[in-house]
This record gives sequence, structure tokens and C-alpha cells, in this order.
Amino acid sequence: MQNPGGTCKPARIIDARRAALPPTSDQWPLPTSRSGRIKGLPSTVTDRAGLSNRISSNVRHIKGLGVPRELLLQILRESKLPVHTVSFGSARGIAAAYNREPKLFHRKLARLHLCAGGSSPPATNYLEWNVALDPQAVVRLLRTDLPIALYPCAANNTKDQGYGVFSPAHSYDAHNTYYRIPDLRFIARLDPPLRRYLTYALNRSPRVDFLRALETDGPPIDDKILAREHHLWETGVWLCVSGRRLVRRADGTHRILPGHEILPSDRILPNELRPCEVKVHADGIYEFRATDRPSKVLVYYRGDPQANEAALREALPALYLSFRASPNYAPPAAVRVSP
Repeated sequence: MQNPGGTCKPARIIDARRAALPPTSDQWPLPTSRSGRIKGLPSTVTDRAGLSNRISSNVRHIKGLGVPRELLLQILRESKLPVHTVSFGSARGIAAAYNREPKLFHRKLARLHLCAGGSSPPATNYLEWNVALDPQAVVRLLRTDLPIALYPCAANNTKDQGYGVFSPAHSYDAHNTYYRIPDLRFIARLDPPLRRYLTYALNRSPRVDFLRALETDGPPIDDKILAREHHLWETGVWLCVSGRRLVRRADGTHRILPGHEILPSDRILPNELRPCEVKVHADGIYEFRATDRPSKVLVYYRGDPQANEAALREALPALYLSFRASPNYAPPAAVRVSP
């Protein structure tokens, strides 16, 4: 389901990461939606008992890999619309689900958005982290004829790109998603539920009732964490699957906007998917090249990586600050704290 501009217009989106649910007797890893809600569960089911009761009858006997596999298959079966699936970390659960019911995937999968691997040509003797978690899962998926979008994480950097960084995981090119932001101090100004969630995550809280963590303030994040530079990947995939665009406004500011909010005076910056041909090796490392021919495989493209990074450094905090659980919440003014 491609728009002429190359961005995705998803009918339904699955985040195929594993999320640890509050357990009753077992800990079940389940895929979540972009909103953090467990896919397949009603939005009203948010408490520990409700989650456990809703799923226990179906998956009590399933351990480990079986849960994400079976939930993905259930969503594909039950969805009335084609499904866009987003993969972070290991692709094992998706590959296992495909092995179980390949015809279902070909019938119901709109596109698999695979965040793994590196740009081409690949760095010598480097296996990107998400691929290394299960190389054979990546091999399996890339040797199918499924519609797939590739979002490389790593890059084989050259002297004229990035900042002279030659670590593949922290390198820049036009196709990988990596960038850096100078600090995370904007978190202190977020709407309380979102701020509490990020505080919960960045503090590496051991509490398992993560949904209740959104309701009350916990220990604040150490300013040393907020003040330091942070590495980010995969923002590009969320722009693509949500249909949002990265734009430069007439006043020079940058924002991430849905299509209906884009003005004629806005300049849309590259953040798109382009057709490519891909070859995957037995060790999980893949190579791609652009093609003018129709292709089921697309690759992420962001243009000048430094311009992309500069735009996202401003646009990403602004996007987070725009999220409101309460329409009456107004974020406090930004305060600059010297490191």
C-alpha cells in the first residue's frame, strides 16, 4: 500500500517487539502496538488482572517463541484490513509465524518493515545487532517474496558522510536510520503519562506493573542521564508507517506532521521508501541496490544524513511535546541546565 510519494499508508500496524507483561505465574512476551497497548486486547483492558484474564485461556500453555508467533497469526487471521508489521530486535517470531502459515502472510500482510542490518556495501566482518540475534530468521524472511521494507541500522561510513565516525553501529549514510540528539531534557516537559513512562524506562525500573507506572510519579531521572548525548535508531520507520512527514516550515523550524497539517509553504524532507533488489547471504548480511523496476522490496532513504539529523533533533522533541492525554495540560517552559 504505497502512496505515490513513497510513504506508507498503513491499514493496521503491529510492533512485533516482545513486551514483558505483568505475570500471574508466567512471564509472557507479547507484541505491542505503537501506542504500547497489547494488540488484540480492547483499550479498556489496562490492569494487571484484566490482561492476565484476557489472554490466559488462550496462551497459558504456550511458552517463549509461541506467544508472539501465535498472536501475530491471530491478528493476521482476524484483521479485516491488510496488516503492516514492524520488526525490531530479533525477527525470529515473525519468521516462525511465516513458516507456520505462509499462505496467510501472502494474503494478509501489507508489508513487513524490517529494522535490521546495514547499508550497502556492508561493513567488513560486521553483523548488525538485530540480525545477530537470529541471522537465520533474517535469511528466511528475505528469501521469501513477501513485501518488505528495509530500514538499515548500521552503515559502512565514508569520509564525506557523518562526522568521521567509523563504527558501523554509529555511522551515517542516506539509507540507515541512526542519528544522535544532544540531550533528553525535553522529557521533563512532557505530558505526565508519557513523562512517567519514559522515566520508568530510562530508570530501568524493576517494577512489573508498567501500566500503573503511568499513573503516579516515581523517582526522577538523574540529570546526568538527561544531559548526555543519546543515540537513536528507527525514527524513520515510524514516520513511514504512520504516514507522517518530516518538514521544514517557512520560519525554519522542523516538525513531524500528518499530511493534513502540511502547508504549501512547508518543505518536505526526504524520508521515504525506494524500490531495491536485495541479496541476503547465509550469515544474515544482506546487500541491496536501487532499481527502476517494480520490486516487492523497498529500502529507507533519508537523503543527506546530517540534514536529517539536524531536523530530527528539533522535530522529535516537538512531536513528543504535542502528545496530550489531557487536553488542558500545558508543558512548562523550557529551562536550560548547564551540564
